[in-house]
Amino acid sequence: MATNVAMTVSPQPPWKAGQTISIKVTVTQNGTPVYNTPVAIALVTTDEKWSSSIYLGSTNAYGVVSTNWTIEWSREFQHADTGETNWFMLPCNTWYLTAVAIFLLAGTRIKCQIAYPTEITVSAPSTVRAGEPFTVSGRLTYQAAMDPSSRQPLAYRNVKIYVDDRYVGYATTDYNGYYSKQIKIDSSGTHTIEVVFPGEGFSSTAQAVKTLLAEWTPSKIAAITLPIIFGGLTLWRLR
Repeated sequence: MATNVAMTVSPQPPWKAGQTISIKVTVTQNGTPVYNTPVAIALVTTDEKWSSSIYLGSTNAYGVVSTNWTIEWSREFQHADTGETNWFMLPCNTWYLTAVAIFLLAGTRIKCQIAYPTEITVSAPSTVRAGEPFTVSGRLTYQAAMDPSSRQPLAYRNVKIYVDDRYVGYATTDYNGYYSKQIKIDSSGTHTIEVVFPGEGFSSTAQAVKTLLAEWTPSKIAAITLPIIFGGLTLWRLR
């Protein structure tokens, strides 16, 4: 009988440490769901020498087994040949997520990249003048370890800037992860500034939003001179 093991994950990789992934595995034979067969879900190194168990469960009446996995910063792995165990950091690496129907000797895998969590901040005035330049600034960092205080700058990365979902340009971070760019908004009213780091290599995507109010600059009233006739003399008054 032809056995098929299919796996779906949400969201799709790349992933980041601390993120929760939904995993669903479906086992069928000749298109018919297989009930009550054990399925092992594991994380495996790309050389297939080391593996770490994530979940072991049996399929339901629909041939499905599912679980949620919150990606750790590190996991204990076991060597396939020697049985030796070792702890590996998950971020900044590429892995196989595998699902095996143990008794049916069938399985599947997907390649997944796990990145460092990335954070971006945005700062801009709460009120600006429509049509006049103002500065949007902030900082791009990544979390290098489980401790949130381990954040490090992401230097020389491009940050995209949007106004009301319209792309207006980009800024490049400096050595310490800071960016700055002058932009302007031509219409009055409430507007949304969004800065986006699209992700790169083993740094995950990040975005931040700022709402501000754009106002028109008050018009300058020109001075008008009016004549006043008094006792045969003409005087001029500013109005």
